[in-house]
Amino acid sequence: KELRTEVARAFADAQPERIRLYAHGEMDDPSTRAFRDCSEALPYKRYLAGRLIDLHHREAPANSDAIRVRTPDDCSFYPEYEEHYEAFWKARPDLKPFVRIESRDDLERYRAAGGLRLVEVDGALAGVFAALPQTSRGLRGWCMHERMLFGEFRGRRLGAAALWRFARTLPAEQGAVLYGTIVPDNQPSLRSAKKLGRLDIGGTWWLMTG
Repeated sequence: KELRTEVARAFADAQPERIRLYAHGEMDDPSTRAFRDCSEALPYKRYLAGRLIDLHHREAPANSDAIRVRTPDDCSFYPEYEEHYEAFWKARPDLKPFVRIESRDDLERYRAAGGLRLVEVDGALAGVFAALPQTSRGLRGWCMHERMLFGEFRGRRLGAAALWRFARTLPAEQGAVLYGTIVPDNQPSLRSAKKLGRLDIGGTWWLMTG
C-alpha cells in the first residue's frame, strides 16, 4: 500500500493508470516482497540470463539427439511460422497480449546479424529461435527475441534441448550472456530456460495507481 501511494504521488501530474517497475531477484525473493505483498502489483516479464560459455559446456539435455538447428537462407518459412502463431493464440488466448509474433522484417534483421535459426526435430520444421547481439540492463551478449516451438512439438520436453542446441551456435565471447524475457504465465518456457542454466535475475511489475 505504501509503495503504491508513493508511486502514485510521484507521478500524480501525469495521472497514469499503471506504472511499470523493475525489481531485482526472483519472484519469491525477499527483495521483491514489496511487490508481492501489494494487491495492486502484477508480475509482467521475467529476465533470464546465462553466460554463453557456461551454456556451451553444459551437459546435453534429454532429447538433444533428435534436434538440429540451422541458419535459413531466407524467410520463406514465414507463412508456416505465422500459422503456428495463430494456432498458439487460439489455444492460449490469455498469452496473446504478451507472446507476439515477430515481423518478417525483424526476422530478416536477426538473420543478417547471425542470430536466426530454424529448429528441426527428426528432419521436420519444429520452430523458430532468434537472438540479436545487444546490451541491455548491464547485460552484454545475445538477447532472445524469438523462441517458438510449433504446437505438435510442445509438451515433449524438447524446449531445453532446442535452446541448448541454439545457444551452442552463438559465439561465446568473453563475458557474453544469453538473455531475454519470459512472461510468468508461460511456465513451460520458464522451466526449460532454468533447466538449461539461465537464471531469473529480476523482472518488471505493473503497479496499478488508479
